[in-house]
Amino acid sequence: MAGRVVDLAANRLKQTTGISYPPCQTDHVELSGGHFGGSKYFAGYVEEKTAEGRSLGLTETEALSR
Repeated sequence: MAGRVVDLAANRLKQTTGISYPPCQTDHVELSGGHFGGSKYFAGYVEEKTAEGRSLGLTETEALSR
């Protein structure tokens, strides 16, 4: 979805400024910590990372907000 928004904005900028931009590549960029297997595994990923934070001395609230 973000890629479509970026492409839409780039197309509008091209119309108003004449400057062309390459297609968005957000669907090809891996985010740090983004290896959790998709949305159906996200809750488990959050639980796992919260437990890691707790084991390092964070409170649950701190672990969830980092």
